[in-house]
Amino acid sequence: MFFDLPVELQRVCVHTLHVDALKEFRLVNKTALALATEVLFGTVSLMPSDESAEKFTNILHDETLSSFVRKVIFNTSHDPAAEDRKESDLLDSFADAMRSVGRFKNLKVVDLGFALNCAHEDGSVTGWEKEVAETVSFRTDVLETLLEGMDNDQTPATNVNHLVIKNLQDGTSPGIYNSAGFISVLGRLKRLHLNITTETDEASPEDEIMKPSLHRCFNRDLSERWLKPLQQQLTHLTIYCSTFWGFFPVCDLRGVHFPNLKSLSLGNWTIVHVWQIQWLLSHGRTLEAVILDDCPIVTVLKVNAEQKPKEWNLAVSSESPTSQIDIKEIGMRWHHVFPRFQLELPHLQHFALGQGGWKEGTQFEERYDLAPRLLKSRYQMFDCGIGPSHFFESGEAEKTTWLFPTCDDQDFEALISLLEVVQERWDAMI
Repeated sequence: MFFDLPVELQRVCVHTLHVDALKEFRLVNKTALALATEVLFGTVSLMPSDESAEKFTNILHDETLSSFVRKVIFNTSHDPAAEDRKESDLLDSFADAMRSVGRFKNLKVVDLGFALNCAHEDGSVTGWEKEVAETVSFRTDVLETLLEGMDNDQTPATNVNHLVIKNLQDGTSPGIYNSAGFISVLGRLKRLHLNITTETDEASPEDEIMKPSLHRCFNRDLSERWLKPLQQQLTHLTIYCSTFWGFFPVCDLRGVHFPNLKSLSLGNWTIVHVWQIQWLLSHGRTLEAVILDDCPIVTVLKVNAEQKPKEWNLAVSSESPTSQIDIKEIGMRWHHVFPRFQLELPHLQHFALGQGGWKEGTQFEERYDLAPRLLKSRYQMFDCGIGPSHFFESGEAEKTTWLFPTCDDQDFEALISLLEVVQERWDAMI
């Protein structure tokens, strides 16, 4: 019978039940009641309403129920994908609940979710500013309030070592990064999962890639503010973004190394340089899981002076002797990369390359369910002269005279070989 199983196995099984099933399961007997209650109240969510804040506070003040709480989810909006332009205010009840988060004595995980749509307050050359519900000021207030709760003098959330932030704006206020609370909270983390959102421009989408905040985030803030302080302690890292990053905007992580990293998940990371692969492989001593979600190798780059990487002293070709547009072909292919993963990541037990639910907005939450697949989008090209996006895949081949790679068989064979080795390692662990 189920109740003859070891308690830990019972817990594992109960964790797979949906909420309605858990509520029914509680009625079976006293043991079931205890197990289901532990799971039901293991995660507590706070929505932006007085009613939600009241329920949150009631659990907090219940000594028994609050002891079950291991994860708290803060959502600043009811629908993160909504394009609401009415400016949001931070409810007093919501803020008070956030400030009390450290009172959950067994809390391990804090998950903060903002709205997807964002804008910056520094204006534009046209003097027009995009209107969004969650302004920079609002987001800053939320982050300050959360840090205040997690680094409270009386009840600091000292056991929280796992932080998730969804739709973190690329232009986060420097005041947050310089605060004592941010530094203190960061110092406790072992797991960091960031889903970064960037400003969109409906009138000129081709200009989105040149926004200064996007480049500050990936050129500097991501590595200097978030990653370097965590180098010695981080075991799990996720970096997703609503737009492509890696090649342009430039994100050079060669100065960052995590000696204890076990899991790495990257979303919308574009690969151009061999050193990007080498950076990933430098964690081979510890890395057990690699997820590459919509992470293409960019095989042809048509770039202007601002977009050309500094190490490219000479372009492969140019449109004309006086042209400021340079063109470079990238020879890297996935069948070059997969064998290196197989040999240089000796502890790899989970690997996925593919494309998650980006259209549905589920890619970040469901990243660990991503199945390895060879899609056309695994190779892209970049052309600074086209829009709305400078990136395009083989299904849009009419945009270029350059040929996309024709190496499906080689890629497939290399991927199968890698997955067979990964599966063998996984089986050996069971």
